[in-house]
Amino acid sequence: MYTNNINNRQAIPSFGKFIKIKGHTKAIADFREELKSNNDVFISIAKQKINDKSVLYLFSGKHLDKFLDLMREVYFRDLRTNPEKYLKSKPKELTLNQAKKLNKIL
Repeated sequence: MYTNNINNRQAIPSFGKFIKIKGHTKAIADFREELKSNNDVFISIAKQKINDKSVLYLFSGKHLDKFLDLMREVYFRDLRTNPEKYLKSKPKELTLNQAKKLNKIL
């Protein structure tokens, strides 16, 4: 009988992050790709505004769990356009430069 136990994910402490990053659309897209290549413990949603500006939302830990639970109850389009309303909490707001410094922590 062959059993395989993988304990990598269980060793990571679970803490919640809900971050909102504002910046130019191209810079946000580049930063998002950089995050995807380095980490896989979060979900990111980019929302484009007018005048070549974008907002990037990052969810991890307990906020990620809440977001996934809400996907069953709320239309994804509504959840994607206004996550602050449905999560009922304010995100930590960062500039793109601050977020690049925190990239090592995420």
